[in-house]
Amino acid sequence: GTPSDLKLKEDIEVIDNAVDKVKQLKGITYTLKSDGNRLTGLVAQDLEKVLPEAVYTEKDIETKDEHLAIRYGNTVGLLVEAIKEQQEQIEALTAKVKELEAK
Repeated sequence: GTPSDLKLKEDIEVIDNAVDKVKQLKGITYTLKSDGNRLTGLVAQDLEKVLPEAVYTEKDIETKDEHLAIRYGNTVGLLVEAIKEQQEQIEALTAKVKELEAK
């Protein structure tokens, strides 16, 4: 696992506007050029715009070319906050519908 104890952290901030950030991402399927494997994931360039902490530069050992890579575990916080924001919206709409039905 990844160390995640609160006592190991500082400068903690909740991810804001998580739903808007998630809406800027595309969940994709793709074929990896190097070995033909069919995979699923995100585009690093898209993720870098909304959650740069989850993207890093990696150098290919053989070609020495640099490319972006994703720390997928770092996307969990964004997804959790997006779900919470959506739940707040659902609860607000549900309350509004109940209010209208009561009239």
